[in-house]
Amino acid sequence: MSMHVDQASVFTDLAGLQKIKQMPKGESDEDLKAVAKQFESIFVNMMLKTMRDANKAFESDDMTSSKESRFYRDMMDNQLAVSLSSGKGIGLADVLLRQLKESAGHQTPSDVLPAQNLDQSRLQQTIPSQKVNAQQNVPQSFDTPEDFVSYIYPLAEKVSAKLDVDPKYIVSQAALETGWGKHMIRSEDGTNSFNLFGIKSDERWSGDVARVPTLEYRNGVAAKEHANFRAYQSYEDSLDDYVNFVSGQARYQDALNKAAEGNANSGAEYMQALQSAGYATDPFYARKVNAIAEQPLLAALGGEK
Repeated sequence: MSMHVDQASVFTDLAGLQKIKQMPKGESDEDLKAVAKQFESIFVNMMLKTMRDANKAFESDDMTSSKESRFYRDMMDNQLAVSLSSGKGIGLADVLLRQLKESAGHQTPSDVLPAQNLDQSRLQQTIPSQKVNAQQNVPQSFDTPEDFVSYIYPLAEKVSAKLDVDPKYIVSQAALETGWGKHMIRSEDGTNSFNLFGIKSDERWSGDVARVPTLEYRNGVAAKEHANFRAYQSYEDSLDDYVNFVSGQARYQDALNKAAEGNANSGAEYMQALQSAGYATDPFYARKVNAIAEQPLLAALGGEK
């Protein structure tokens, strides 16, 4: 006999999860849908946590940041995850529901939603597999900032001389744009664009394109939009195109002049001039990149030319 499961309306309601763990095989479509919704809520919560972790570097400059404010912010994120998963949600629940129906009698909801903490590798196995890039030895993402720097910094060193820019600022810019390589821009089929610098596609670009949602600032106000971004075959291609993109436009000449001065502040001044010339719409873009460059992980790298 089917056991009806209600989707939680608030994140503190654990009754639904407890019922899922007790569900027998042969559950109804209604119960399977509730399972998928609960799973989607957990997935959204994980995404929100990852986004918060990516911005921890900037909390030290935030006068409103405190232990108490972060506690209530986390509570808000937990409730937001539940709210975003209600109704139509983000679409993940529908995919999971189809998979659960296909595997009926072989996989119970408790198999999909473990009693202990959800393992991210298990989650990735549940989501439809993405298209694998032909270059199997190239990392598609990076687990830690250390991994990201270890792989990208040597590549940045090779191209930095063409701009006279300290490579650690190039790496810091890429770290900001990609969340230390954890959030690479991907095409609709999941293919990695290898776009390290958020360079958009326009009439000057004849290569592949990845169309994704993006956050843009118009007159200081953030707004969600869709944009086309350049897609490359490798991280090296992205770095080479970054060099061509910056050096090939007159509006960035002042930034290049700042970098060429080669003093202790030239990297930070280059980034500020790059922002002033319109590289990014975020009014705090240069400040964020420079804050990353000053972190211990990167501060000891590069230096005066």
